[in-house]
Amino acid sequence: QTITVNDRAHDLLVAERSMVSRTLAFTGEGLQLAWDAAPSLVCAAAMQPGGAAAELSGASPFERLMHIVDRERYLEARRAGGVDTPYERQAGRLYRVFKAYVEASLRAVYPTAASL
Repeated sequence: QTITVNDRAHDLLVAERSMVSRTLAFTGEGLQLAWDAAPSLVCAAAMQPGGAAAELSGASPFERLMHIVDRERYLEARRAGGVDTPYERQAGRLYRVFKAYVEASLRAVYPTAASL
């Protein structure tokens, strides 16, 4: 029965010229435009008030990247800017769980920096 639901969802929502593609411009071209714009939107979000734009002025490219990638750091900057929601607190907890898992997994496989 799941296969039937997935097949119908594909026909109604995902397929070319389906309801969603006609309604929301999720055509091949529209999706390509969205993916092309994504990097600038992510960087712009990091520079919003609460995104610590002042902290990033004069920062190296690596520091700018880490500000976007390090979710905990990003959420901390948002909190410092006055944005503190239940969603962001939960996202921070989830990030810490994932980070701890990845770090423990890497330590198990690569116990020393030399073994990298």
